[in-house]
Amino acid sequence: MKLIELHVRPRGLAYSVCFGRALGRLVWPMLGKRKALCLRNAAVALPDLTPRERLRIVREAMIGSLPYWPETVAYSYRGPEKILRTVSVEGREHLDAALARGRGVVSPGIHLGIFPLMAVWLTESGYDFQFLSRFPHNERASDLLTRCRARLGMRLIRDLPRRQCLVDCRDVLARGGIIGLQLDQRAMVTLPHVKVPYFGREFHAFGGMVSLALKTGAPLVPIYIVRRGGIRHRLVIEPEIKIDTDLPRKEAVRRALGLLMRRFEEWVREYPEHYWWPHHFWDDV
Repeated sequence: MKLIELHVRPRGLAYSVCFGRALGRLVWPMLGKRKALCLRNAAVALPDLTPRERLRIVREAMIGSLPYWPETVAYSYRGPEKILRTVSVEGREHLDAALARGRGVVSPGIHLGIFPLMAVWLTESGYDFQFLSRFPHNERASDLLTRCRARLGMRLIRDLPRRQCLVDCRDVLARGGIIGLQLDQRAMVTLPHVKVPYFGREFHAFGGMVSLALKTGAPLVPIYIVRRGGIRHRLVIEPEIKIDTDLPRKEAVRRALGLLMRRFEEWVREYPEHYWWPHHFWDDV
């Protein structure tokens, strides 16, 4: 699905980022419990930093995430050609080599940067890309979110019901497409999950997509995006994470997830100001 081509001045997008940051500075003092959760998470992930340094990082991350909303709206009116110019890409050869095997690709990531732009860039660059997404329980909010994402050219696979989700994911991989998903959302203990370390603490990870990659032979190619400054973003496609097919299935999935979570830890340590900290990652934090 192509974005509607509307000619909006680049300055308009810069204004949207400035507006979002101003809104973030206004909201920051009122975050209360959410701020406290972010600081607890940062204390686990970045124990070598002082509390003051962690406060600065969390504040910048929260303020930096607020432009997501006005920037997304502005991007939906800018048109694909301008979007492609604002996102620089590294490691495209890793994705192309994985796709050349004809098994599709599973692209795991985390909530880092303005991650929907990753989907926009890949779609507008000719890739068959779909995000596996958790939808809001509120139907009105879900419909609004779907319309906004569709306007950006994002195609989504709904996580529920699980059987239909699995069918949709298999279809994407069977035709050589790419499935993107964030693996730093904790799975409820009542749902199928795999326990792996994340910053040294037990994390309930969704193992379904890694298991599907193992069954179908789809390579695991991690991707992330971070802001370079202003309206510029940097999309990084990393080398494939190998799944050890000689191990029993459950152990192979656990091993691959462990490797992925360690890579995600490196991303967070390198770009802590770009991470979305307000999630309940662990049971005891």
